Amino acid sequence: MGATDQLFMTMQKVLANRVPSTHGIEGLADNHHCFGELSSCLEYAFSMGRLIAYSECMRKLTIPAKLAEEFATIDAVYHSSGSTRRVDALLLAWIKYEKQLRKLFCFFVYQHPNVTRANITDMMDAMATNRDLNPTTLEACIAALGVTPVPTLVGNRHATLKKEIDRIKKYRNKLMHGQISGQSIQSAQLERDVIWIIDWMSTLADGADQAFGYDGLRRNTFLHAKQKSVVVQSFPFNDGKTFDAWLKAQT
Repeated sequence: MGATDQLFMTMQKVLANRVPSTHGIEGLADNHHCFGELSSCLEYAFSMGRLIAYSECMRKLTIPAKLAEEFATIDAVYHSSGSTRRVDALLLAWIKYEKQLRKLFCFFVYQHPNVTRANITDMMDAMATNRDLNPTTLEACIAALGVTPVPTLVGNRHATLKKEIDRIKKYRNKLMHGQISGQSIQSAQLERDVIWIIDWMSTLADGADQAFGYDGLRRNTFLHAKQKSVVVQSFPFNDGKTFDAWLKAQT
């Protein structure tokens, strides 16, 4: 057994027993009295035959119950030992952010009395072929339907959260295409930004659920749309063709 292996096993025992070490890392143990206290601030991974010590602790990721299913994969990635876990978690979180807005918009579209399971694909095709649908245009489309707009749903935290979302968007687009952001994004910032996205989605979900009975997260959007009271007072389209034309006009 090599020296690195011995050190790794010693650290495992110390972290498990939460007692001062006497096997070569006395300095750390003496300074902290109990090496277990250090475990919350250091991650140790044994990879490629060497011990890698991460000098910073990962920011705690708290996922609200309503987001648990959507963020299960993100939670796993975030807490993995992968070297790109922060970037990967952020990009996956952004996909969920866009998905929530898209599902919320679909909820209103599917409430149209003429939309049925037989022709729902016409509406879906119109959205799928529209390359200009993004978070900004989705919010505009929701507002154009005359329902409570997203800023109102988010409430008094909208200005703060929107500022952070807009900032993330600027470098997210570059990361998504494998480009250099040019902003020297640090690990701690990536962690905070995942949390900002969670915060936005949770806040929007609460507001939408209270206003419409649907949070943009629950599965089977069509079923929820048909079970809830219609909130759009006057639809500006009647079928897939007119919906496609209206959607293009909005985007």
